[in-house]
Amino acid sequence: MTPTEACGAKTKAGTPCRLAPMPNGRCYRHGGATPQGPDLPQFIHGRYSKAMPRYLRARIDTVESDEELHDLSGELALLDSVIADLMAQWNPDDDEGQLSAAQRADLTPLLELRRKLVDSSTLRLSRLGMAMTIREAEAFAAGVIGVVERFLPRDDPRRIQIAQGVGALFEPLGDGRALTDRDRNA
Repeated sequence: MTPTEACGAKTKAGTPCRLAPMPNGRCYRHGGATPQGPDLPQFIHGRYSKAMPRYLRARIDTVESDEELHDLSGELALLDSVIADLMAQWNPDDDEGQLSAAQRADLTPLLELRRKLVDSSTLRLSRLGMAMTIREAEAFAAGVIGVVERFLPRDDPRRIQIAQGVGALFEPLGDGRALTDRDRNA
């Protein structure tokens, strides 16, 4: 047996093992029979495994590079339409303007799903560098106000309404707390 046909692991005596190797290069005594990849009991998906086939890794890379694959705008539009349809069925004159229990039961999971889709979409856009930071949004708003001030006379009521509307966008965050300097620097 040549050295390349031997296991080669160090034995207790300190000499190289001379048993025949298995496909992974070691004999049955030195790890050759150890399961690998999907045969391993701890194997879950193989995402970070050396045992993942190359063709599968190439396919994953192709899917991950597809920017349109994870676009959720179609799902959001459908969900908004369903929510609008449910709200159109609501009669604010009934039950003192309150939704019935059945209406709430229909609407609550849809609103929660919409929140999750918006969160996912926002995260996707931020990873792609397509979402604005708060500082960028404030700069954009300042630019809009600058254009309004430049083209509308000082006494025009539309100028005041636009400035107030744009300013109101930055007063509270979605969770009701005020915008802080820490948030502005994010």
